[in-house]
This record gives sequence, structure tokens and C-alpha cells, in this order.
Amino acid sequence: MGIYQYKARKMNGKTVSGTEEAADPFAVQRRLRGEGLYCYEIKEKEQEKSDVAERKLRPEAAASLCRKLAALLGSGIPMEKALALCWESEKDIHLKAALLKLTGELQKGQSLSQAMKEIKRTFPYFMISMAEAGEASGAMDKIFVKLAAHYEEEAEIRGKVQTVMIYPFILAAVSIAAAVFLLTIVLPGFIGIFGDMELPLITRCMIALGRFIENRGFFIAGFLCVLALIFYKAMESEKIRIRVHGAMLSVPILGEFLNLVYMARFALTFSALLENGIGILKSLEIAGKVLGNSCIQKKLKDSEEAVGKGLQLSRALSDAHVFTSSFISVVAVGEEAGRLEQILSDAGCHYEKEISRLAGKITATLEPMMILIMGGMVGAIVLSIMIPIFHMYSQLL
Repeated sequence: MGIYQYKARKMNGKTVSGTEEAADPFAVQRRLRGEGLYCYEIKEKEQEKSDVAERKLRPEAAASLCRKLAALLGSGIPMEKALALCWESEKDIHLKAALLKLTGELQKGQSLSQAMKEIKRTFPYFMISMAEAGEASGAMDKIFVKLAAHYEEEAEIRGKVQTVMIYPFILAAVSIAAAVFLLTIVLPGFIGIFGDMELPLITRCMIALGRFIENRGFFIAGFLCVLALIFYKAMESEKIRIRVHGAMLSVPILGEFLNLVYMARFALTFSALLENGIGILKSLEIAGKVLGNSCIQKKLKDSEEAVGKGLQLSRALSDAHVFTSSFISVVAVGEEAGRLEQILSDAGCHYEKEISRLAGKITATLEPMMILIMGGMVGAIVLSIMIPIFHMYSQLL
């Protein structure tokens, strides 16, 4: 049970408001509707702060929501009721709050796409554009089926990217933590045992490094945090963001992997938009925003302007140097055959497989390298302890 504040309008146009305890907001709406009142705003008292907690919808959550809506709409259930059922079964409080807002906007007479725009921080631009296409065609259930498939593919690609990008950082963090522990906790305990004996160079170096970390550790951590904050703030500048994103594409191996990811995303997004009747210029704009790379987005903007002047898409992409020559060839073939959306969809599926293959290759290469580096760091510290101990033991004999 919860306490809900509502605002409703009578048939004569007079506005009424009040507070009511109910199992959910839809129970309040049903009661008011039974009394001939039109409820245009409802909010749970305890959840008033949820307005500031809007979060971007993750691909996994978007796929699940779209699957539910596709099934409900396909069964003939109206959109408002479908959203209410999704609200009841949803466990994520942020998405739950967003669904409640959507229902409220629909009750005010807005379309689903317009309602999504009101909370665009939660719903991605691609989903809003597809919803607009569905409203125009009158096939919302089919649109949500395609959206679910798209976000399932996006979630799979995102998982591969996270594996490649995050895994090395986790290993590096574990290595550094183990080294700091040995240098600042374990090694100092042996210094008293060694006494006044002449220590080897490696031991003296490790002791000096341990003391430096112990004395300056907080300063180093603070300095790194400041650098991270400066970088974060700098990335708010579009010019810097374009340069950084462009530089990432030039890094060996990582650049090849990211190019594959962006080509797959572009192919799948662009083909889905074209298939649902959205024009090439609008599709280029949406695809650029979906990719998440400012450098490619700028190049796609240039391509959009060139296509608007009458240039073929493949030529515009080639002149802007957006993607690889092989991808441009695929686009050219699609244009010649008049089946651009289908060929791009097939290309996107092919690139997905290439992403999986390359992600496995990168992980398989990085894992032994990181283990060797970690082993080398820990081994050097252990060796700096063991050499004096063996020296002491040999003197006792």
C-alpha cells in the first residue's frame, strides 16, 4: 500500500486534487474514472524524489521492456494498460518511476513518443524515433519486437566491449593492490630481522619504494583522483571529446576492435530505421547519436550534409572516412541492389560474430600478459625478501 497525491478534472472542467491510500496508482486512477473524473497527474508521496533519479535505460532492461510491450500490444491490450502491467511486474525503481510518468503523459493525451521525449534521459533517442515510426504505421507491437531484438544485440555487443575494456583494468588493480600490500605490510616486517646486514640492491630498492608509497600514498591517490576529475570535466568539451574518441580509434588492436563495434552498431541501427520508413538523413542523425563516439558522430554529420546535397551514401561515407573500405563496399552493393537495409542488417550480424572472435583473441592475449606482469611484480618483491634470508641462512651454516 502507498499514499498517492492526485490531480483530476471533472466533466465540467473543474480541477480537484487529493490524497488517497491504495495498492498502486492504477487503483486510484480506476476509482477516479468510476466517479467520472479524469486523472492527469498522480504521484506517490514517498517517491517524489525519484524525479531526480532518472537513469538511462540499459540495453538489457530495454530489451526486456520491449519484449513485454510487444507481447501485450500483440494481444490487443491498449498501450496505457500495457504500461500499467509492465509497471506492476517491474522491480527496478527507476524504470518503475519512468513507466508511471509515461502513463501520466498518455492520460494527458500525448502519444507514446511524445511522452518518452518528456523523460528522454531514461529512454534512448533510437527508441523514441522507432516509437514515432510505429505510431505512423500503426504497428506498435511489431516495432517493439524489432526494438527488443535490437537491444538484445546491443546488450551482447556491450558485454563484449566490457569484457575487453574492463578485464585488463581489474587484473591491473589486483596486481597493484597485491604489490602495495607486500611493500607496505609484509616487507617492513622483515626489516628488523635483517638487522645491520648489507642488503642487496633489489631489497634496498623495494624498501625505498615501500616507504615512498607509505609516506606519499595518499598524495599519489589524491593526485590521480584530481587528474581523473580534470579529464572528466575536459571530456565535456566537444572538441576534446572528438579528439580523444578519434585517438582511441587509432590505437592498435583496440582501434580495430572499436571500429568493428561501431560498424556493427551503425549497420544494425541504420538498417532498422530504414526498414521502418525513416529517411536516410534522419537515420544518419539518429545512428550518429546512438554510436556514442563523438568523432564518428561528427563525420556522420558531414556525410548527412553531403547526402542532403545529392551524393550517394557510400560516396559520402567514403569521403568522410568514417568506416573501413570493406564496409563502404557493402553499403555501395546495397545501394546498387536496392536492398540497403537488408544487406546492412546481414553485415551487422557478420560484424557481431567478428566482435566475438576478436574479443576472445584480445582476452586470450591479454590474460597471460597481465599474469606475467603481475607475477613479475610479486616475484620481484618476494625475491627481495628471500635473498637476504638465504644469505643469513648460509652464514649460519
